Amino acid sequence: MSELLIITIGYAVSIAVGLGFGLFVLLRAPQAAANQLFFLMCVALAGFQLSFVLGANTADPQLAYRYWFFNLVDVFLALFYLHFIVLALDAYARFRYVLYAAYAIGLSILCASLAYPALFLPRVVPKLYFLNYLDGGPLYAAMLAFFLLSFLLSFAVMFLERARHSDEGKRRVDYYIFSLFYGFASGVTAFPLVFNYPVDPLFSMLIGTFTIPMVYGMIKKDLLDIRIVFRRTVLFTGLILAATLALSALSLLSRYLENVFPGFAIWIVPFATAISGTSAGYLYWRKGKEAEALKYEFINVATHKFRTPLTRIKWTTETLLSDTTLTPPVRTLVEQLRDANTELIELANLLVDAARMEKEQYAYAYTDLSLTAVAHEVLAPFTHAMQIKRIALTTDLPDALPPVRADKERLASAIHVFIENAVAYTPEGGTIRVAVANLEDALKFSVTDSGIGIAPEDRARIFKKFYRSLAAHHADTEGVGLGLSMAKNIIERQRGSVGFDSAGVGQGSTFWFTLPISTKHVAD
Repeated sequence: MSELLIITIGYAVSIAVGLGFGLFVLLRAPQAAANQLFFLMCVALAGFQLSFVLGANTADPQLAYRYWFFNLVDVFLALFYLHFIVLALDAYARFRYVLYAAYAIGLSILCASLAYPALFLPRVVPKLYFLNYLDGGPLYAAMLAFFLLSFLLSFAVMFLERARHSDEGKRRVDYYIFSLFYGFASGVTAFPLVFNYPVDPLFSMLIGTFTIPMVYGMIKKDLLDIRIVFRRTVLFTGLILAATLALSALSLLSRYLENVFPGFAIWIVPFATAISGTSAGYLYWRKGKEAEALKYEFINVATHKFRTPLTRIKWTTETLLSDTTLTPPVRTLVEQLRDANTELIELANLLVDAARMEKEQYAYAYTDLSLTAVAHEVLAPFTHAMQIKRIALTTDLPDALPPVRADKERLASAIHVFIENAVAYTPEGGTIRVAVANLEDALKFSVTDSGIGIAPEDRARIFKKFYRSLAAHHADTEGVGLGLSMAKNIIERQRGSVGFDSAGVGQGSTFWFTLPISTKHVAD
């Protein structure tokens, strides 16, 4: 009976995985038809698995028959999967008649099976190590044929539609195709025994995990190559199988010890296992923390090593620029070298700041500051770059504004990021407007440009670390995608908020942040 215990636990884990991912996808976008179909598919899959578990573990033939009859839910599993693929690939217009036919055939089999249950499931009998297993009738064979044909049609839709998509869309389809073959390879092992072919359906317990690559393909941006995810899926599946075997072994061990040693407390083995697992988890966590510390230590060491020669270059360029005998062309070249060196120093500082933020060892020195004065100070070095690009700069920086309480150096870094991005992503002849406004309880700093704008699909990730949109890559090839993330962290650490507005690609954008007015000033 150990095999039955293993497959039962495996199915329970698989049900939890499938339903969990189905609910996760539905909650992300409840109004999306594709997400609704995916959730319904996961529910139908759970129904099939639950029918298997209950039927296989029930000794009473009449009750087991009722449980096994719910295998009829496979009709809905096939229909919802095919429907989901058609919607997910925006192929409804081209395959709607295929869907109509599939629903007509599937519902016909469903109705016939309900009307003539003996033709669907004549009886259930013990098979292999199962207390009861179903014997399939002609309608069950028709249902199974429809089930397999639906997945074959799904593959055909994906194969035909793949060529219509972009490179990222093709990768997305690859995930769906991979999940189809993975689910088919694991789930199909449950059916030979229905027709009395002695094939152990043990691996069918993994069928719920086929939703993992599907969900990854649905929600992930910048998809990894399918081969990488294949390795991860195999690892994850192996972990699930190992956990299932471990739980089964512990259960068998507890029963054995209870039978051999009368009075043996059944809780001892699970308790000892929990202590061991907790200890192992703690050691793993400690190793992870050490790895994180080493990573950020490397960043700190590397950037400090960079800053030493960069500082020497800075001194050298400043010395050269103080020489009044330099000809204008040479002076221009030295100024360009100085500006490039300054950008490298700022990048090194950015990496150090990012590492410190992750470790939450970032000491802020708060003072009452004039946001206008800091903005003027940061803006000054950019005037030369704006002149080169013929960017028209306008400012609205009133002097008579209340102070904010902030760390000047960090606040200047955040403002620098906003202005630098505006200059980098505004084409020649564009406009930039820098402003500070009083919101009564806070001051709002904003930078508005006529640059590349922000696409709707990029809005959710604009403040993510190392994220840069395709348009940003084309406009400025040297960015690393850390600036906005760092600026957001700086402002929010000082009880402020950050945001942006953009009408879309090519429509420019406004990046802004707010900082509360100093409470000392408000009290006055």
